[in-house]
Amino acid sequence: FKGAKKVLYILFVIGVLIGLHGIYQFIIKVQIPASWQDVAEDPVRTRVFSILKSPNIAGSFMVLVAPLSLAFAANQKSFLKKLIFLGSFAVMSSCLLFTYSKMAWFAYLAALGVYFLIKDKRLILALAAAAVLLYLFVPSIGNRIAYLLSPEYIISAMKGGRLIRWSQGFAIMGENLMYGVG
Repeated sequence: FKGAKKVLYILFVIGVLIGLHGIYQFIIKVQIPASWQDVAEDPVRTRVFSILKSPNIAGSFMVLVAPLSLAFAANQKSFLKKLIFLGSFAVMSSCLLFTYSKMAWFAYLAALGVYFLIKDKRLILALAAAAVLLYLFVPSIGNRIAYLLSPEYIISAMKGGRLIRWSQGFAIMGENLMYGVG
């Protein structure tokens, strides 16, 4: 148990450092490759990736580690330690937002929803309210989500994006149900 806890703390510290680096990238407006955004979509100022080379990977990592800080905060008796963990949660959550990774955002909402369902169901309402407020009052976030639901996105994703890969993956899985493909 001690070994697992130590690994989680190390993962947490790495998450905070990557989160801080991502926020730094957002502040200095790191240039992003054009391939990270569809031409039909409203432009995003920058998408952070820290040392992970992809905003989607950075977002996925934040989805994994940010909830740890909530769990650590909940188990602290010291107010200062709780504050440090909650501040770390804010850092990692901000980094996640700045990745502009739509699927990471949805995964994060699901992860926090499950955590709040277990810990305190009343927090789910606050989570839903925060998500709606971000969508309504942060134009870059609202535009990314709206684009996800647009016909332009569907066409683009079926040409060379996520939807064609899912379609191909399910086709391959269907052909190799018994043994897979390796």
